[in-house]
Order: sequence, then C-alpha cells, then structure tokens
Amino acid sequence: MTAEASQRLLDLGESTRALELGDWPRILSSRCWAASLDGSVGSSELAAIHRLLAYSMRCQAVGDPARAWRQLGHAAQRLPRTLQRPGATSGDGCRLVVLCPAPTQPGLPMLVWATARIIWREQRELVCLRSQFLRGRAEPRGNLIDAGVEHLRWVECDPFAWRARADVTVDRRRADLLRRADQLRRFADPRSPDIGVTVWRTVGGYGGLRAAAMLRLLESELVPWSDALGIPVRRGRACALRAARAWIADLEY
Repeated sequence: MTAEASQRLLDLGESTRALELGDWPRILSSRCWAASLDGSVGSSELAAIHRLLAYSMRCQAVGDPARAWRQLGHAAQRLPRTLQRPGATSGDGCRLVVLCPAPTQPGLPMLVWATARIIWREQRELVCLRSQFLRGRAEPRGNLIDAGVEHLRWVECDPFAWRARADVTVDRRRADLLRRADQLRRFADPRSPDIGVTVWRTVGGYGGLRAAAMLRLLESELVPWSDALGIPVRRGRACALRAARAWIADLEY
C-alpha cells in the first residue's frame, strides 16, 4: 500500500468515527471525493457514501426527516449488495441496510461495514420516529413535544451543532420549532396539516416545550434497539438524555 493510500485509509477511519458520534459538520466541511467508476466500494466511493450520510444528519438537524430518509436510501444503495436487505426497500422505494457479521479483513472492508451500521442506525431511528407519530401521537401538542425532543437531540444538546462551521441555527425560535413539528408530521403522513401558533402558546412557549420534551425524554430508552447490537450511539442523543436526567436531579431539594 502506498503512503497516499495509507493516509487515505486513516482519513476514512477518522470520518467513520466522526459519523458514529454524529459529527456531520466535519465531513461536510472536508473535500468531496469523486466516486470510483469500477462499481466496487473503494476509498473514493466510501468517501462519497460518508458525505451522503453526513448530509442526511444535517437534514435531521434542520428538521427535514423526509430528505434525510432519501439521502440514507442513496447511501445504502451504494453499499455492497451483501450489506443491503435482499429484495427489500421501504414503502417509498428507499434501499434498506441489513446488519451483517464483521468482516475478517481489516482496513477498507471493516470501514465499509462500520459505515453500513451507521446507516442502519439512522434508518432505524427514522422508522421508529415515523411509527411513533402514526401510532397515537397524532394530536398537535404531542407532535410539538416530540419535535422538541428531536430539537434537543439534534441541536440543543448536540455539541457538534454549536460549532461555528455547522450551518444549523441553535436559536429557539417558534417558527423553527413549529416547522420541525410540521415536517415530522408530514414525514409520517403527508396529509397532516400544519400546527398552529395556538398550540405553541398552550404548551407554554419554549420554556414549557423544553420542560415537556425533557420529561418525554425520561420516558424513552436511549436508543430504539437492543444495546446488545453494539451500534454506536450518536453523541447528541446521549447528551440529551443526560441533560434530562440532570435537570430532574437538580429539581430535587
């Protein structure tokens, strides 16, 4: 292996770790490599998959789950067939990832496998989020609170979203949070109407929404899958749950 190829592999290892943690701004701020043309998943192709995955996370951070879902499908489609669910796509045609045993070869095959697990994680979170909205939280107030939870996970408690190079607003504006709730509702059901300003006032503005979102976080598991799978948890998601637990603990005296 040449020195250049070795360095490229080290860079891909670092970007894989960044995506495991949810540091999508780091990936999108780096140079975009062209995809390889031989149909295999080489280093250039994996770099392109990483950018699709990072862009999906960015879409989540700005509250656009439908676009995030499509980007994940594009990323999954570029993986080896062995890492794609055989003959299966979601209802909207997006390719799905399947969990497989780790490869025996180190280097690039291991990074491709690790990347597939991150795509699986992001797809699984969105599937669970969509079913959550369809399963009985269709009322606007509950949807707004769920949007508040996602805001905590992707923005408020995500250390990477606060960095200067991350192009995601960390403001707590009513318009942004209502739009996030509307996008989540339409991701679950495109026919869903917008949530009105009255709901924002009823929940108590940002202060009431944050408190309700913290309480809902405490009712939830850290991740919607078994910890035994060893899937890495995005740092913003873990930090949000820690913040909710610390808030409750601080209220006690």
